[in-house]
Amino acid sequence: MGSGFLGQLDSAHAKSAIQGRTEGHCQLTNVAVGKDLYSGNCTIGEKIDGQAIVYFIKMGSAHAFKFASADAGKTWYYEQEQVKFNDKGHSATFRWTDFRLKVEED
Repeated sequence: MGSGFLGQLDSAHAKSAIQGRTEGHCQLTNVAVGKDLYSGNCTIGEKIDGQAIVYFIKMGSAHAFKFASADAGKTWYYEQEQVKFNDKGHSATFRWTDFRLKVEED
C-alpha cells in the first residue's frame, strides 16, 4: 500500500479523508516488567483526513487501541499519553509509558 506504514507517506497530504484496513501481527509488551501481554493476529485500520492521522489496532477480543496525530505525524497520542511512533515501512512501533506495541502488516 505505499512506502510508509499502511501507505501513510503516500497520502499524508490528501485533501479528502482516506481510510485503509489490513491484517497483521501485533506484539504488545509491558517493557517495565519485560512481559509480553499479547502476540498474535491483529486488524490495523488507518484514517487520514488532512493533517489528522488515526491508527486503530484491534488485537483479539480486547478493545481497539487508537493512536492519533493532529499534525501530520509529528506528534502522536494514545488517550492523553504522548507516544513515540517509529514507521519502518510495512511495520511500525508505538511506545508510551511502560508499553510498546509492534505492528507488522501481512
